[in-house]
Amino acid sequence: MQCYVDDRGLVDYRSWKESQADLDKLRSYLDQFAPADSEAATGDERIASLINAYNAFTIDFILKNYPTKSIRLLDDEFKGKRYRIKYKDYHWGLNDQSGLGADYEPSIFNSIF
Repeated sequence: MQCYVDDRGLVDYRSWKESQADLDKLRSYLDQFAPADSEAATGDERIASLINAYNAFTIDFILKNYPTKSIRLLDDEFKGKRYRIKYKDYHWGLNDQSGLGADYEPSIFNSIF
């Protein structure tokens, strides 16, 4: 939601968290990733979709834990299974079978990390 990002690219999490309507929009957007889709995106569209999902899930996690000085100060910031994609819970880890790194190509993570 561009209205919460300033000219320097900083997000106004405080204002976003105060807007229940915009929180609902974000969570509705995230819900689209949960069901298994028989017509799921492939190729570059799939990669773009997962990068968008990563960004949206990360913003949602920060909003749920706001105020915080850093996402890295939160418990299990990238290890907790909190992302539902195709009826399966994931975390963003790369090193074990329960993370998205186990099921999705490395190019996604090269774009993110």
